[in-house]
Amino acid sequence: MAAGHIEEIQFSEWLSNVVLVLKPGGKWRMCIDFKDLNKACPKDFYPLPRIDQLVDSTSGCELLSMMDASQGYHQIMLAPEDRKKVSFITSIDTFCYVAMLFGLKNAGTIYQRLVDKIFRPQIARNVEVYVDDMLVKRKKIEDHVTDLEETFSILRKYKLKLNPAKCAFGVRGGRFLRFMVTQRGIEVNPLKIKTILDMKVPTCINEVQRLTGRIVALSRFKKRKNLRVGRLLPTRLRRTQKLFSRTPPASETLTRRHPLLISLSYSAGC
Repeated sequence: MAAGHIEEIQFSEWLSNVVLVLKPGGKWRMCIDFKDLNKACPKDFYPLPRIDQLVDSTSGCELLSMMDASQGYHQIMLAPEDRKKVSFITSIDTFCYVAMLFGLKNAGTIYQRLVDKIFRPQIARNVEVYVDDMLVKRKKIEDHVTDLEETFSILRKYKLKLNPAKCAFGVRGGRFLRFMVTQRGIEVNPLKIKTILDMKVPTCINEVQRLTGRIVALSRFKKRKNLRVGRLLPTRLRRTQKLFSRTPPASETLTRRHPLLISLSYSAGC
């Protein structure tokens, strides 16, 4: 309540439960289960940008600046007549949100529509925006400061705040939408490589599918043909079959995955 995101409420027609979710850093995040509310809410079909097109557009840019909105959804206020719909119950009282929050059916599309409108003069020219992730780009270094000034003026005009801990200004490359983007193009995200290398050798079908899914996600990069994912999948396996066996070609592929994944290099449109 001190942050101004929620307020006490009485006689609400909608009431949702609190759910605690463990964050990657080990901290807990309080979420609200809006399952019933979302079922009754009509779908907003406003399109989200294509991630592959956004990351490809950074190729050849000498400097990049990545920015992340600070509690982006909370910066959009809810209409007074809609606040009772996002009410929730705790052990001490019932509350409702006065600002938009994560978990609502159309939260992402509403936020995307907002940033598309306010950054319309810059989008595709020197800015790319995907919900609350923003990137300032330019082919020439000398224009980058001017582009940042233009972006900051829009942020100030609409009173949008950034999270300094998740921002990087004037860098040669960095993470954007879970991809590593640089002047050379798109590179393999080291975290994705590490996740695959740290996985144990599969002992069941579900683990094989999990491994192959993560490898296929890297299929746009060079040397992908050297890692034959098909060898890991049994081609004649039935759904009712419970036994699991690994063929010699599959064992060879698993053994060779470490040097092949480590040697993956960037791919600029390959």
